[in-house]
Amino acid sequence: MSFLHPTCKEVSALASKREAERLSVVDTIRLRYHMAMCAVCRAFEHQMAVLSKGARVARDIDHPMPREAQERVAKKLHAEEGFPRD
Repeated sequence: MSFLHPTCKEVSALASKREAERLSVVDTIRLRYHMAMCAVCRAFEHQMAVLSKGARVARDIDHPMPREAQERVAKKLHAEEGFPRD
């Protein structure tokens, strides 16, 4: 689509990128413009925020996940197509 009218796919990439780093002013404007009109992308953004918060909370727990559970999760994630391996 056009530069000022990003697609949902482009917006999901921008929303994901925003979780890891600060977006440029232009990307922030594109993201906000699309979010103002697209309820589906707003819901996706909300789900990402919930998952990120959960990951931060899990990281800060005093008792880490048992090693066996970590291995099961890693195995399941690596079975998914497109998930990067270590």
